[in-house]
Amino acid sequence: MKRHNLLIPILVLAMSSSCALPGDSAWSGAHFNAFGGMIDVSSGGETEITSNLGATLEGDLIMTSTKDSVFYGGARIGFAPIEFVYSQFAVNSDLDSTITDGTYSGVPITGDIATTTNLDLSLRKLMMGMDLFNSGTFRIGLLIGVDELNFANFSTSLDEDIPGGPPGTEKGASY
Repeated sequence: MKRHNLLIPILVLAMSSSCALPGDSAWSGAHFNAFGGMIDVSSGGETEITSNLGATLEGDLIMTSTKDSVFYGGARIGFAPIEFVYSQFAVNSDLDSTITDGTYSGVPITGDIATTTNLDLSLRKLMMGMDLFNSGTFRIGLLIGVDELNFANFSTSLDEDIPGGPPGTEKGASY
């Protein structure tokens, strides 16, 4: 059963979240708006790996670029000339990756080791804005804020055994 009767109230609520009280200029008075959408995020790259699990695993970790569509949202609220802005997004990707030029306990590993790297991060932004000039035509303001970048997980797990490695270096081991 389709629920089209909820569509109009949802659209009205979404459009009413952006409002301003009239004043001397286009941006004066109380204001609030919320925003959200999907953005494409590409993750991948290259780094060095060093892990010590009783013996040292070292090498270059090459992560294949992966694109994800993630939700981005936030809100602005204020009473001219001051406003507060908050926004956030999060990424959780599994990237096909490879350890190249690796050594295990100082012994070179022949060939590349297939791995999967999990990247789980979030970014939050909180800013305060202050209008320096505000007219009916334009406004000039200053935004000051902080960003919080949180790595919930950045780990690599082996997709195959390390040849001749001790326990903990078999397929599925995580670093």
